[in-house]
Amino acid sequence: PAFLARVAGHVRLVRERHGISDFVLTDNLVSPVVMAQLCELNREQGLGIGWESMARFDRAYTRALCDLLARGGCRRLDLGLETASNEGLRKLRKGITTELVVDNLRNLKAAGIQTKVFAMHYPGQSLQEYEETLRFLRQHQELIDEVALSRFSIARDTNCHMGFAQLVDSDQADLDVFSVPHDRADELSLGALVEVTRRHFPDHW
Repeated sequence: PAFLARVAGHVRLVRERHGISDFVLTDNLVSPVVMAQLCELNREQGLGIGWESMARFDRAYTRALCDLLARGGCRRLDLGLETASNEGLRKLRKGITTELVVDNLRNLKAAGIQTKVFAMHYPGQSLQEYEETLRFLRQHQELIDEVALSRFSIARDTNCHMGFAQLVDSDQADLDVFSVPHDRADELSLGALVEVTRRHFPDHW
């Protein structure tokens, strides 16, 4: 594809000018198909790059594909789980199950690819569900290299932002487009979130 040829040209230019050979794909919709194509490009054109990427859990991450990614320079995938409740995953329309998540993590681990898993507390999520997610992450910590936990945030001008009724006026509102101030009675306060999280991950914050 033409865009992969542009990628190859850009990589060569950056290597020649700056000596950079490690890259990060920051689009969280990078598909396994595109990753496999990048691996082929790396091999065929001798780019000699190492790379990591944001990603979604996906049925495509078989052991064979994970081995291909590792051979093609992939060192780590940053994966959004959000919740380890299958009911919560359904509500968020993630299109995955916890069983699929574990299968992906095992295949990536076996291939030698590191993983960072993101989870969060979101409005309407019960304390029980959030703690279920924390227990899931602890239970499978041998498959996960890094865990990133956070409170739900709203990015400006997204569908969520436009339809969210509990926005809060703030002098700082325009300074952080990825964390618009908001307030929901069914959301844990930041202090409560930190307290609960530290029960399971004492050193996270």
